[in-house]
Amino acid sequence: MMRDSNNRPVHEEIGSAIDENMERLKEAEHPFKDPHSSFLQQAEGGGPMRRTHLADMPLPVRVFGYVLIAISIVMVIFVAVITFRD
Repeated sequence: MMRDSNNRPVHEEIGSAIDENMERLKEAEHPFKDPHSSFLQQAEGGGPMRRTHLADMPLPVRVFGYVLIAISIVMVIFVAVITFRD
């Protein structure tokens, strides 16, 4: 496969690379399968459903995710403290 200076596939060969990746993704485990939405996912998302890893997201999305998780944990701790305080 030909690559440019940034080690990305050259435009003409991207199609074959996508086909290879699609086959690899189809073989991966799929934690959620819904027969009604799988066609929509393949049409809109470009492939089968798979788990999303927060570490693979852009920085603003990761920060938002980590803040949301932290707020959830603080809320649970706060509720537990208030509940057992009596």
